[in-house]
Amino acid sequence: CGAGTFQTGLGQNSTDRCSPCTTGRYSTGQGMIDASNCSLCSAGTFQSSTGASALSNCSLCRVGTYQSGLGLSVCSQCGPGTYLSSEGSISVSNCSVCGVGTFQTGSGLVSSVNCSLCAAGTFQTGLGLVSSGSCSLCGQGKFSTGLGQVSESSCGLCGAGTFQSGVGRSSPQACDACSVGKYSTGSGLFYDSNCALCPTGTFQSSTGASDIGNCTLCSPGHYQTGLGRSASSDCSLCVPGTFSTGLGIIQLSECTLCDIGTFQELSGQVSSASCLLCRAGTFQTGTGMPSRWNCS
Repeated sequence: CGAGTFQTGLGQNSTDRCSPCTTGRYSTGQGMIDASNCSLCSAGTFQSSTGASALSNCSLCRVGTYQSGLGLSVCSQCGPGTYLSSEGSISVSNCSVCGVGTFQTGSGLVSSVNCSLCAAGTFQTGLGLVSSGSCSLCGQGKFSTGLGQVSESSCGLCGAGTFQSGVGRSSPQACDACSVGKYSTGSGLFYDSNCALCPTGTFQSSTGASDIGNCTLCSPGHYQTGLGRSASSDCSLCVPGTFSTGLGIIQLSECTLCDIGTFQELSGQVSSASCLLCRAGTFQTGTGMPSRWNCS
């Protein structure tokens, strides 16, 4: 019987009676009398056909696979989260793990380029992870524009004047502007309620204000008692009999009363010149009088 075969019986009359060595084995000699005379292919190799007649018929395990046993017909694939770029590997420990910031869902892959980068808005600190769900989402008040980020510190904070209540955001445009009547000097805020209200005596008509200086003072002749006002119309007029020369007045009592002997019939006045003298032959003993009829 030729190389790659054996024959256990007596009186055979044809080479067809010679049995081939099974898969995973080979035989270089002739006249072998038992299957045990067929040698086993070594670790890191495989042999998928019968009747192999040389050690060279045992093929090296391909990239992405390994084989730790002897005499086997197929190599095992490196599992998800790993890859293997060399041939003839003999152990699962030869499979390299995908690095931080990546994951890998398939088996039998051959290069680190087969490891997928975690998407924008996420990061990943571990090795050898097997799904996109293994990538952690950037938290509230944060975003990340890059791929394959390796730590939570790579998630940027939403800037002053903004907030972000969601997770896994991938751009600064995902940060929402503080609403009108509010401002924010800090970074990484979660909610609009974290934005500060403009103080009394002011208003703020645009979104995304980043400083208290963006809150506009009510003009002379006005006052404003509330917080977080959004328009100049929220500033109330000083009443007749009063005036105001300053900015940002916060209550009606800060509007200056017209002097004794004068009156003032209009709202929202900005100087003492608006207080008119009682006409000749009349007098007036009080302050803050709103009508000429207060002159006796």
